[in-house]
Amino acid sequence: MKNELQKHKKSDGIKWFATLLAVLMLAVAVTAAITQGFKNWNPYGWFDKKEEQPLPEENGGAVISESTGNGITVKSVSIPKSEYAENGVSPLAETAYTLTATVSPNNEGENTGIDWSYAFKNPESEWATGKTLSDYVTFTKSGEDLAGSKIITVSCLQAFAEQVIITATSQDKPEITASCTVDYAQRIENAVVKFGNLNINLGGQTNVTWELNPAGTGMGGAVSATCTKSSVYSLADDFEYKVELTREQTTGAENTFTLNDRLVTYGPGYDGDSYDISSDSILFNKALFSKFREFYFETRQGSEYLKDKTTAELIGLFSNITVGKLWTVKVTFTGKYSTYTNLSLIVVTGYTNTSTVTNIDLDNSAIIF
Repeated sequence: MKNELQKHKKSDGIKWFATLLAVLMLAVAVTAAITQGFKNWNPYGWFDKKEEQPLPEENGGAVISESTGNGITVKSVSIPKSEYAENGVSPLAETAYTLTATVSPNNEGENTGIDWSYAFKNPESEWATGKTLSDYVTFTKSGEDLAGSKIITVSCLQAFAEQVIITATSQDKPEITASCTVDYAQRIENAVVKFGNLNINLGGQTNVTWELNPAGTGMGGAVSATCTKSSVYSLADDFEYKVELTREQTTGAENTFTLNDRLVTYGPGYDGDSYDISSDSILFNKALFSKFREFYFETRQGSEYLKDKTTAELIGLFSNITVGKLWTVKVTFTGKYSTYTNLSLIVVTGYTNTSTVTNIDLDNSAIIF
């Protein structure tokens, strides 16, 4: 009986071992399939490093309208700056377009060649008088053959304030034409962002000090944004602005505020989120520790909130600002024809303690027992 029990236990052990081995082999097989033979340990991009989000390419001011006419249509396609060289566009051009004329009813016919002409709409206007069109806008034909005559490249070199008319004319039948206009849209030249009396250094770093006393006000105030629009244009534009706080730096990395070698957890997160503060107020004082999302340290005992610390405790932390990079301020002005974006990195460089306490008095300077 005892031998049978031992055999039964041994048999159970073998079964469990066989089952475990089968599970391990299955896991290895599945892992091998997912990782493409153990060569790709990130098949679904779970561990991909967040790529830098570059600023949008500044829009040029040139705007080309849809064509009007009979028997010919003209389509425009914007040329990216990265393709200027292969399209024969000067690197100095602000904007460039390809215009293609299509002749009806048969664009492949031998009599469908196109002649192009261009001029200021009113060459005698106050702005255009004495100016040469080619100093502002240039036109280059694709070729002299039938197909080449239908394509031109239009390059805008600088701002202009008089509308330009481009006309495509049938070589076989001159009364058949199509025309489109080229305007220079008003754009943003620079912007100013303020938090109260704190000027945000757009394109650079803005240093701030943190008021740690609950009775203190701190740097900052109401968020405002203003801009300077270009004065040379033929097409006016209106802009709306948005001011955001994000944790992303201009380099694509995240700002990691660290006090006394202790990493602070705060918002927004690392996932590209941002706070729209366009109509808000930002004051670097104790209230900011809980304005958007709590500022706290992660500990084994739980969260250690900065808002709950005394002024003396905060001074101890802010006396050693290990990493002062806090937020990135991003301002965006959006118009119908162009967008302007700029950034500033907010860096905490120190603290203030605007205390109303001037001295401490004891009712007895000495005690005698």
